Amino acid sequence: MNKLLLPQDVVGGSFWLISVAMIGAAIFFFLERGRLSPKWGTAMNLVGVIALMSSIHYFYAKNLWVMNGQAPTALRYIDWILTFPLSILTFYVMLKSVTDVKRGMFWRLLVGTLIWVIAQLLGAYGYMSVTLGFLVGIVGWLYIIGELYMGDAGRTNASCNNDSVQMAFLQID
Repeated sequence: MNKLLLPQDVVGGSFWLISVAMIGAAIFFFLERGRLSPKWGTAMNLVGVIALMSSIHYFYAKNLWVMNGQAPTALRYIDWILTFPLSILTFYVMLKSVTDVKRGMFWRLLVGTLIWVIAQLLGAYGYMSVTLGFLVGIVGWLYIIGELYMGDAGRTNASCNNDSVQMAFLQID
């Protein structure tokens, strides 16, 4: 395999493009933090860190792809184990910045996210059947969605009367 990213390498090019875009996003979030009310600082820093961590993983994936034509599954799950919980916990941080939030919500979101990602990792690596890993992961994901929309987080969001937080909750896909 070559050691340079060639113009016709769509996979390597997409890894490179995403890593650069994530670095740009991280810089944007860090710089924009100063333009916001201090209560949003932690949330903006958290989103910036998530983007920076992802950019490092995608850049590394690009290098592995260029050098040997593979982007190992392990790399994907290392990224997800770190960034998915942080992404989901951003909802907790946003709610905490505008209203009183119980610590149990933090732990429920964290545990649900870890069940989601770790079950899928165990299935992908053959420590459990792929189907079981997928199903347990889906249960974790559905638990998170339920918590964010119908559980304590959803109820707290509905009653917080903060347009910014409510918009963030409604933008989940």
